[in-house]
Amino acid sequence: MDVRIELRIMKNHHLSVYFDEERIYIALLKKGIKGIELIDIDVTDHPFSFIDIDYKSNLLAKSELNQILSEFEKYEINRVSITLPTDNILISQFPAHPNISEEELKSLVDFEIKNSYPQFTYDDFNSNVYLIKPTDSKYKLLAVIISKKDLEICKDLISKLNTPVDNIEISQFNAHNSYIYNYPDKNWEVIAFFNISGNFIDFTILFEKELLHYSIIATSTDPEISFILDEAIMNSTLKYNVKIESIFLFGSKLNKYIFDESKKLFSAKSIDCNRLNAFRMIETKLDARKREYCSRMAHIFPPCIGGFFQSLHKKFKFY
Repeated sequence: MDVRIELRIMKNHHLSVYFDEERIYIALLKKGIKGIELIDIDVTDHPFSFIDIDYKSNLLAKSELNQILSEFEKYEINRVSITLPTDNILISQFPAHPNISEEELKSLVDFEIKNSYPQFTYDDFNSNVYLIKPTDSKYKLLAVIISKKDLEICKDLISKLNTPVDNIEISQFNAHNSYIYNYPDKNWEVIAFFNISGNFIDFTILFEKELLHYSIIATSTDPEISFILDEAIMNSTLKYNVKIESIFLFGSKLNKYIFDESKKLFSAKSIDCNRLNAFRMIETKLDARKREYCSRMAHIFPPCIGGFFQSLHKKFKFY
């Protein structure tokens, strides 16, 4: 079976909306004859902030998104997915045991919420809990805790489509989905991902498609970022006793300088370092102008394109 089709593919036209810290990215996709086909693509000029809902650019971003959605109404859109950045999301890891019950999980998540947001309760959040690949017989879980208020804002922003939101996921995990589809030749390697966006760098490692590591690193000036990435790789190599075979960089703040310096540093250590190309295996009939745009923005769109798929990672979902 083609590993690119192993992910559960959403049928018919699927609209994927990615609320990045810089802009809102939108892609319309469907399952074509040869694989996934990109039907249309667009982007707003302004970002939408969930941290400061009264942020001055929010009205502009909302207006621009409405205009794009109006243009997309000519398509029969059956499903919508939303991808969120991690800047305003609580991500927490905790030890567990293999036979943990749902009630125990809810109790652990509730404890994390009360520690971080004592003014709120469990019912104010949507929580997904993911299994991290066990190492040295240690069983660990990762909780992604999203404000229900933010989710309602997202749904309101795309409400004119009258199409239910099928899936909501964080940018790092949807980038993993994009990688699995676009790089079937590397699916069984030990791969590191750095999402260079916003105020933080999301760092994950996949071991044979399973989540081995997740951490968030404070960003820095461009000349220092390659060294920060290198330190993260060295620490993880020692911690997990694995050899990182490839590194993928992506995100709205990844520029030529950061990429060139990182590639040079990791090449000296015989580690392959590349931009994560969201469109590597995607079919399209878009015109030359939009194809050129996709080529330039391929390292920003992995979370958006990955939204086409259900999450690669096994999760327990709580509301």
